[in-house]
Amino acid sequence: MRFRRSSTAFSERLGFCILVMIPVFLTAYPAPAIPDAVVGILRFKSDSFSGDALAALQSAMLNAARKDKLFKTPRLDSGGFTYDYEMNSTVSPRNCAHYTAICSRLQCNHLLMGRVYTQNKNIFIEAKIFSSSEKKIICAFSEPVSPGTVTKLGDAVVKKVSLYLDGKLPVVTGVEISRGDSSEKVSLSWQCSTANNTFLIFRSCFENGPYLKIGETVSTSFVDTTAEAGLKYWYRATPLINGISGIPAIGYGYRKPLNPKSLTVDEMLDVRCKPWPDPATPEESAREKIHLQLFEKYYESYIMSTFIVMVGKIYINSGSLLAYRDFNYRNYTWEPGKRTMYFMKPGVVTVKFFSRRFFRFVRDMYLMDIPFDELLPRVVGNGILFCVRSGEKEVREPDGKIRYLPNMEAVGMSTEYIRDYEKWKGNTIVFATSDEELYRRIQEAQIRGY
Repeated sequence: MRFRRSSTAFSERLGFCILVMIPVFLTAYPAPAIPDAVVGILRFKSDSFSGDALAALQSAMLNAARKDKLFKTPRLDSGGFTYDYEMNSTVSPRNCAHYTAICSRLQCNHLLMGRVYTQNKNIFIEAKIFSSSEKKIICAFSEPVSPGTVTKLGDAVVKKVSLYLDGKLPVVTGVEISRGDSSEKVSLSWQCSTANNTFLIFRSCFENGPYLKIGETVSTSFVDTTAEAGLKYWYRATPLINGISGIPAIGYGYRKPLNPKSLTVDEMLDVRCKPWPDPATPEESAREKIHLQLFEKYYESYIMSTFIVMVGKIYINSGSLLAYRDFNYRNYTWEPGKRTMYFMKPGVVTVKFFSRRFFRFVRDMYLMDIPFDELLPRVVGNGILFCVRSGEKEVREPDGKIRYLPNMEAVGMSTEYIRDYEKWKGNTIVFATSDEELYRRIQEAQIRGY
């Protein structure tokens, strides 16, 4: 089978790059060998090539097609045919009918079309094969363009199409990439339509690249240990056959982000040695008296505080419980109707805290005419949140990269009126979570022996 020359007018329509489209096209099975395939070559579109360069590319593809025994040229010249180039992964009904009509006019069953475009200051050629019988694009791929390589590029495009239609072009499908399964690595696996391939592995922080080669393997799996923890990466597995790249597959994954550093038990207890300070003014003494009336209503007993510390120490030392303090009162949001607060702190992601007891305390502040801005900053600022991890969330950084940060939920909060007071065991309030699921997780940890 051989190609026959054709041409068309330029199009100014731009759209998604091939890195977006390949995963969609590759959901189909690789093409079987097609006997006596007749392929019409439509002139490629371009926003990056001059007319002369585009004509040279067209001529190089036609010359390569005439030398390839797989192809059979159409009977008519396709130079006068114009077409709209589809940028997305599907063909509109209008263009499908137009492409099919061109095939009928040329007496061919496939069309080769494409474009030359610039991305991240690099030039690429994108090629697609339309099947008139299947009424869809059956293959799409891209190749980088280097200066002075138009002839070689035309040869490479034709050779790749030839291998694809003969069922010999390796096509990567079913790529699976780990997403937060390990804090040490990102694991990749895939399938390929042909055996005994070499695979090049590329990685980028952006779906549309630029991609950098990070490895090469003859296996259908790869482990990336150099990825930064928590950073979202896009991976591309590209097969090679006799130096020609096959159809790659693309997907994303990431290493599990590490937890923000937690307080140790010693860091929480060794500093609790401060005496109770005397109020500086009569007004301050009067406010303190009212505040303590509320605090005393919620204080834990000395025995209960001791028991809570002993149990909490076991969980913290095992790493199943994380402790954070120094939350800014101003950096929070709350949903009173849901009895939930969200505490925020630089370096520690937002901590969700669902506690009916905490909101009863807030309600009593209101009933005692204690302004929130007068007491709540002390409650939050002196508090320690005891947290468990509850998944990750995506955060977009200023440079456009995506980072995964751990979500935290508080199982409890301890606070004092005087921070690090030496007699804290009888002067501490503990607000426990009202989340039954978190209680269940704590019980499971107990069963595991923590």
